[in-house]
Amino acid sequence: MRTRKSSTPRRMATNDLSDYQLLLQRRGGSELVELDQFVFGTLPELIRSRSPPHLRREELGTVMRWKLKRGRFRPRLQALVESNAEDAVKLASTAAFQALTRGDGGKPVPLQAAEAAVKELVVLRGVGPATASAVLTAYDPESIVFMSDEALASVPSLRGKKDYSLRSFSKLMEFMVSKREASLRQGPPRSLAEIERDIFTSANSDGQQQSRKRKRVER
Repeated sequence: MRTRKSSTPRRMATNDLSDYQLLLQRRGGSELVELDQFVFGTLPELIRSRSPPHLRREELGTVMRWKLKRGRFRPRLQALVESNAEDAVKLASTAAFQALTRGDGGKPVPLQAAEAAVKELVVLRGVGPATASAVLTAYDPESIVFMSDEALASVPSLRGKKDYSLRSFSKLMEFMVSKREASLRQGPPRSLAEIERDIFTSANSDGQQQSRKRKRVER
């Protein structure tokens, strides 16, 4: 008898965590680590097990909790996301995932397809391009990047602006794809999600080191 996978995060051991997971633990405790494991471990399997692939309202709420705990906490967004109807979430996510259909030979998702997928999701209450990118990254971490503050700050053409628009998402995608292509000369292929996690970890680790130096100077 097959058991139904839970749509909520499970408790996980805290030993042998990566630098990224340790950073998450410092920022949001074990809950954030577990949310991250769910969003990028369990959720993709749940989405792809359905015909057609789609997201449920409870899962959209979980993605939002992950996003807010990992970045800036804005409780109103959580309430807005959870106010969406179940059918609306299913229809929007189905259309978004269908927009990400790859070309022949497993080629990367074209930028226009990624933009189209974001547009399908932002019709939902509380979902902007950043939240849409989080949902799409969970579905296709190889080809979509999450619009984190740290990732946006790394894009030279954005000049440090935290602009959560579709235009900024497109610029972020172009920049991250170029970084992935450059990394191929140094090692095996990496997903855009992995590259974003490295940027997130490096940016926050550097910030913590600078904070410690300032404290030592003040003493």
